[in-house]
Amino acid sequence: LSVEYKYKYGSDLSVKIRDDLSGQTEKLYLIALNARRPTESTPIDYTLVDKDILDLFNAGQGKRGRNEMVFFNIICQRSRAHLSAVVGGFGAKYRSLTKVIKSEFTGHMRASLLFAVEGVKPKRDQRGIWRDAKMIDKAMVGFGTRDKQLVYRIVRAQWDRERFVAIKEAYHRRTGKTLESRVKSETSGDYQKLMLALIKGD
Repeated sequence: LSVEYKYKYGSDLSVKIRDDLSGQTEKLYLIALNARRPTESTPIDYTLVDKDILDLFNAGQGKRGRNEMVFFNIICQRSRAHLSAVVGGFGAKYRSLTKVIKSEFTGHMRASLLFAVEGVKPKRDQRGIWRDAKMIDKAMVGFGTRDKQLVYRIVRAQWDRERFVAIKEAYHRRTGKTLESRVKSETSGDYQKLMLALIKGD
């Protein structure tokens, strides 16, 4: 990502983050940008999983105040499989890690941490498929469609057609409706034609 950003814009993404963000939000995005996650073939170290679970508890609900850096480092720098084990183990021992994040963080930090954690929940697919289907649905739930969010999420999802098929299947299981029919009911005109073409892969 950093290499492609510099190629396209001629500047370092890390510098842009430092210029536009500050405080703990800046630290979170820089840690995520520079993270060197273990490969998914790396065996899970369950001793480290247990330590991460305890560290997260002590950094959040187990103390007055919170230690953001513990959350940032564990969530951004562990493999998907390892983080999934942490999320499952934390929920079994204490309470849902997503609920802890919602109670301890706000704004961009909360959204970013939830995005990572909800993508590896062991009761789901652990690949972010269910999460992405949920986020697409949220863009159309309630009064009025959030068009910018819907466009971004559909365009982003459809680049990987195989994954997009899985997202559409997850959406149908979640809502009982096809993504195509739901988007058709929420849009109109050329905007509708474009969105349906993206969804169908025309």
